[in-house]
Amino acid sequence: AVARETFDLRAHWAGVESLDGRAPWPLQSELVHALRALVEHSILWFLRNRPHPLDCRATAALFGAGARALLAGLDSILPEDERAAVAARKAALAEKGVPEALARMAAAAGPLCSACCIVEAAERAGAPVLETGRAFFGVGRRLGLDWLRDRARSLASAGLWQRQAAAAIVDDLYDRQTELTAHIVERAGAAEDWAAERAEAVARHAHLLDDLRAQPRFDLAMLAVASRRVRDLLRQ
Repeated sequence: AVARETFDLRAHWAGVESLDGRAPWPLQSELVHALRALVEHSILWFLRNRPHPLDCRATAALFGAGARALLAGLDSILPEDERAAVAARKAALAEKGVPEALARMAAAAGPLCSACCIVEAAERAGAPVLETGRAFFGVGRRLGLDWLRDRARSLASAGLWQRQAAAAIVDDLYDRQTELTAHIVERAGAAEDWAAERAEAVARHAHLLDDLRAQPRFDLAMLAVASRRVRDLLRQ
């Protein structure tokens, strides 16, 4: 219930159903997958990060307002290439007959998986959601955190314990990004300013990323080292 109210997804589910008989099933499946991934990510985030017992009404009110503000201003805070990718996907969906609002939500589902973290960081820092989102995406780009999470998810074919370990590292990277974002916006700064103040440490992290990208295979040991390096940046 919290996730549905937070992201106002009931109308979008209805929008997918309205395409029955008018759109091919692979297109509807693509839309369902995007929305479901967003809902599942959000539910797990609420269960892992919010106080228990969970106050669904208060949680939906806080995160719903933040998520709507983030979606409305997403174009102004995403890095240029991500903004272009979202716009291109939205246009492609619209060309296939997907309603405007549904196309926008499905296209933005990836970045919106960070909405809970961004609202949480904004609440901690007492800062506007869009300002916080800009810092969140900025520091994520600077430190290659999306790339690291993608590499972690690529280990889905590994065994049970390896998958759980990779999922834990994904969660940890989100947590560290949230902490870094709150730290940045509390000081009314930008990701670029934060990185400039810690140029040596950020350069070491960039060198580590270059080494990881050059490896022919990726494994949990590499992820663990990278996650620890991000954690260390919080102490700089």
